[in-house]
Amino acid sequence: MKPVTIFLDKSIHAQYYNVTLDEKQQTGAESTLVHNTEFDKVKVLVEGFIPKSEEDEKKENLHNTITILGTRGSGKTSFLLTIKNELSKNEIGDKIEILEIIDPTLIEEKGHVFLNVIAAIKDLIDKKLDKQECNPENQSGYNRKGWRASLNKLAAGLPSIDGIGNNSLDSWQDAEFVMDNGLKAVHASKELAKNFNEFLRISLKILNKKAFLLMFDDIDVDATKGWAVLETIRKYFTGARLITIVSGDSQLYSTVVRQKKWQNFGQEILKYEGKQLDKLSVFNSMITELESQYLQKVLQPKNRIHLSTIGTCKRYNEEKKFYVYEKSDITVDNNPKNEIENVYERILKYFGINSNYQAKAYSDYLLELPLRTQVQFLNLFKLDTGEYNEDNTSITPFTDIFLSDLYAKEIDINTAIRSPKNINRLILNFLLREKKLEELYQLQPITTEDTLNASLLSLNFLLSYNIQKDPYLIFDYFLKIGYTRNLLPLLGYKNAVNDILNPSIEDLCNTTVIFNDNVLKDVVGKITAYIRGTIDGNRSKSERVLQAGTIPLFGLASTSKKSSKSTSDRIDSVLKNGKANYIEQMLIYMPLSSNQYVYKQTSLLTYSPYLLLGTIGELIRKHKLDDLKNGFTELSQFRGYMMPDFVRGNNKEEIDNIEEESQDLDSEQLGNSSNGFDFESVFRNWVEKYPKKHKENTSNISVQLLGKIATRFFYALTNLESKVGNKNLGEVFHAYILAFMNAVLVEDCRENANELASQLNLNNTNYSDTLFIYNINKLITKDDDKKDIVKSEKLSFSQWLLSCPLLLVYLNKNDKIKKSIRVYCYDYLKNNNDTWEELLNIDLRKFLDEIPIRKESVEKVFNLDKNKISTLSIDNIKNYGEIKDRLQSFDISILDSKSLDKLKDELGKLGLKRISFKSVEKFKNYLENN
Repeated sequence: MKPVTIFLDKSIHAQYYNVTLDEKQQTGAESTLVHNTEFDKVKVLVEGFIPKSEEDEKKENLHNTITILGTRGSGKTSFLLTIKNELSKNEIGDKIEILEIIDPTLIEEKGHVFLNVIAAIKDLIDKKLDKQECNPENQSGYNRKGWRASLNKLAAGLPSIDGIGNNSLDSWQDAEFVMDNGLKAVHASKELAKNFNEFLRISLKILNKKAFLLMFDDIDVDATKGWAVLETIRKYFTGARLITIVSGDSQLYSTVVRQKKWQNFGQEILKYEGKQLDKLSVFNSMITELESQYLQKVLQPKNRIHLSTIGTCKRYNEEKKFYVYEKSDITVDNNPKNEIENVYERILKYFGINSNYQAKAYSDYLLELPLRTQVQFLNLFKLDTGEYNEDNTSITPFTDIFLSDLYAKEIDINTAIRSPKNINRLILNFLLREKKLEELYQLQPITTEDTLNASLLSLNFLLSYNIQKDPYLIFDYFLKIGYTRNLLPLLGYKNAVNDILNPSIEDLCNTTVIFNDNVLKDVVGKITAYIRGTIDGNRSKSERVLQAGTIPLFGLASTSKKSSKSTSDRIDSVLKNGKANYIEQMLIYMPLSSNQYVYKQTSLLTYSPYLLLGTIGELIRKHKLDDLKNGFTELSQFRGYMMPDFVRGNNKEEIDNIEEESQDLDSEQLGNSSNGFDFESVFRNWVEKYPKKHKENTSNISVQLLGKIATRFFYALTNLESKVGNKNLGEVFHAYILAFMNAVLVEDCRENANELASQLNLNNTNYSDTLFIYNINKLITKDDDKKDIVKSEKLSFSQWLLSCPLLLVYLNKNDKIKKSIRVYCYDYLKNNNDTWEELLNIDLRKFLDEIPIRKESVEKVFNLDKNKISTLSIDNIKNYGEIKDRLQSFDISILDSKSLDKLKDELGKLGLKRISFKSVEKFKNYLENN
């Protein structure tokens, strides 16, 4: 099967292509026509029609119409030009007269395709007869007079055609005119098809040809002109002497015919029988049948040629090859690297799409695009490397290719291009409108809707392109799209327009101002408050409640009315008593926020890894603005956000208008100095090492990689949340950070170094360092000098992210973890080895380990088996420990001095027997002491 060569510089505009190249053209190229198989089919059809004009000259009602079907941009015009050029060069050209291609959309309003065809033939005959009359020895047996007679006879019936003649009946009042002219015109109209066939016969005799070949391009674009062409073919182009080729889109043909058939019913019958008698479905069935039969008659299925996409062609002809070259002035060598699938593979790698399985979805979509779109797309890249052409000063030429699709989906792409920091908000808004956030958050073109796929691809590549320049967008995506997407199981979509009393993902986005350009940590703080409000609203449900990565803590000691002894484990007391220096206090406050209840003057503190990610992202943006010093100060402030009250239905407007509380670090609690450690410089050095321009064989960052990290991390947190038990904040937060690092490590390896992925343990992390240490060590080997090195250069993203100082400081100072990270992230630590060693030795666990986690009610969170607990007696002191273990996450907040009734009720709900206030008080004291 002969390969096809595509020269991009010659494929931008419609033109004819060579089915077979001669020796004067590029060596090695056999064809530049993508649809050479389809051309062969057309050639066979035309050759088959020619004998019909010789076998039976009087044969009528033949529809020798070949239909070229393809979507817009599939190469139909170029295909017709190639037919015209190629058929005129071979033996078929000696038998047929090929007329100029007619584009009905270029015909003036008062023109008609029938007149254009006659005019085209007339020009040919006039030239032939003029030449013949100048050479009397060359006589064909027909002179101008005889030919003119057939033309005049044909012209007499033309006024009867819609759009040509004057249909006024005023002149019919003259009886003599009726007798002499009117009835002659009626007869001529009746014989119009016959006279046209005779006109063709005489014209072909003069030209010494067997048939005319007439081509119409895109007759389906203009419904009025398209219908005129179809009707002309049906009524008049019915002889063997005229072979017609029409091109268009099958769906648009259907629309043109259906439109006319509906009009034939008239407004009155559709109004009275269709709408009032509810018979529109009956009329629709009739229209469908009429459309089917009409098109089968005029455009016979056996003569239809579908211009397949490159992808379809390769799917059904696996050996078919398409080679792509930027310029036509080269020697074609059919090198496999120039095969179009390999070209797309390199382009996808530029956007970080390296997994063969994932890349297949993208390449399949790209190969199925119309030929014109593929040519425009490929022209934007360097084919040998797949890199975006630096001659393009922005990504705008790429998005312009799909601009109509983006506009159709109401995507403000101009804002995304001008201000890339807004792109994730635009993507989120788009996915919510489509209600496709859960399925399409990775922006893969995998749907069955072309416009949606084009929009997804555009946003995907636009985001990836900008991520290479700005790492802030990584964290912006993690939080605004990845985190939000994973909250859908908890929130769901809004069910009704006025449903304001139930949480929903749309309400979350509007309430938390995700769609605004706010400080990223504040956005996460508001998301956290919304989630905690939702969890609080779900307390009445006897089911496990998703914590969504939020760790509930007790309120500040400074705002508590309890004794200093009973609040010594509150976060502010721990920092004060432990004499935390400024750096330590700043770091411990970064992942902390306060969630204020609307209906009572208390708050719930939460610790969240997402608050930390928001802080990292915002500090990256501050670094870009050279404002890191203020950034650290601002982002370490303890801030509060209002929780919506879904249980009591408090007015949402009231909630939105309540001021957020903000508390700076207390200078009296700074304790020790920071020992001169310059955390800002460490963070700045880390940001500046972001691998914007990768070394050879390394990979860029794809949207799907970020999406998979976000999801793996979220479900790892869900697993950890179910096993918190009596662990303290230090243990839990260490496990959360390690879960994030493991998610980055695993997904980076699966996407960019998949050959190593089989060596990793893909399970979620638990409250153990073992799995993470195992995975990271699997990616480390020794070089020839017995020095530890990373196995693949393609893992630069995870190496950079795992070396983030704001992640490392929350880890347990496990020597195995420190050693593994030091080796794995060596390229990002080596120039500041002493500083990074000092960083790795910062120990926040000595504070975090002193802070307990506020437990939720077990019945409402963990679904304990009541039957097992009911056998325990609360009066039996030896069972206190077992009861406490079973409770695991008992809500300690009910243990204040006025809550014995509430505590008694809670224990009763768990099925405990013989509960007295005295035994409840004993149990309360036990819990407070343990």
